[in-house]
Amino acid sequence: MKTTNNLIYKESKYNEDKTEKINVEIRLNDECKNGHEDFAITCTGYEKYNGRWQESYGGSAHEQILKFFPEFQIFVDLHLSDAKGAHMYTTANGFYHLSRMEEQQFCEYFRCNKRQYKELKIAESETHFTLIIEYLQLPKQWLKQANQAIKQLEKLTKKKFKSAAVKSNFKSLDPGVKEDLKQKLDDGYFSTENLAERKQAKKDKSKKDLKDSIKAQYKKQTDELRVKANIDLYFVNNDIKIDNMIYYSHTNTICFNWQTSEYYSQMTEKQFDDLCNTITLDHLPEGVKLQLGKDKAFKTAKVFKINS
Repeated sequence: MKTTNNLIYKESKYNEDKTEKINVEIRLNDECKNGHEDFAITCTGYEKYNGRWQESYGGSAHEQILKFFPEFQIFVDLHLSDAKGAHMYTTANGFYHLSRMEEQQFCEYFRCNKRQYKELKIAESETHFTLIIEYLQLPKQWLKQANQAIKQLEKLTKKKFKSAAVKSNFKSLDPGVKEDLKQKLDDGYFSTENLAERKQAKKDKSKKDLKDSIKAQYKKQTDELRVKANIDLYFVNNDIKIDNMIYYSHTNTICFNWQTSEYYSQMTEKQFDDLCNTITLDHLPEGVKLQLGKDKAFKTAKVFKINS
């Protein structure tokens, strides 16, 4: 039997009335050139329309694959896991999904049982999550599943698998980091009470940060409204029409004639020049620019800081 680190098996099957067919490919190799072999099971599905085959689905359509090949369940379970059974980005992806998936969904994804899920659920960080994975000996559990899949794939391909991997999806903790975490464990850092206390503190901080953000946003909006109101009131008090005037806060610019429609009053260049020469800016924003029309150059007058 030939030995290789590149196992590929292909099989096709029709449904009973020959109106649908599927081509399935199972592989265990380093197709992505990332230093370790990965499992993958994908397909291309066809349906017959008006006597002709047309492609109707493909990729990792695992429900369709299992409809035709229920015996390939183990390859679906290990899809994108490495030859040791470790998930893609084991720690990062696992910790991310831990707080977003329901229990049953996570157990199916992470290939763990409910007891293990409850242990993993207390993880406060990716490092802590990794420590629990090692404590639960999940890598050994995953390796056992991967070895079963390898045997099945070897039987299908009639080839012997030998890994040439130089790394794995799962990286164990460095001895020093592990020792520090174990010391914290012995000191009660991860006790139920301390975990609850830190969780509440984190919740309180999140709540405070949100409240501070709301207040800051409210202040920003009210400040902008106050500036706009002062601008509008200034020009109304000086008998200058404001229906075709707009204030751009991001550039600190008051623009006249920003609308070209005849339905809006239009300021002439002479009126604009007269305004720049006579305007007093004691109620306008500091550094404000006056502009006539969107395409004309800025004309800037002497400016003062706005009064509150």
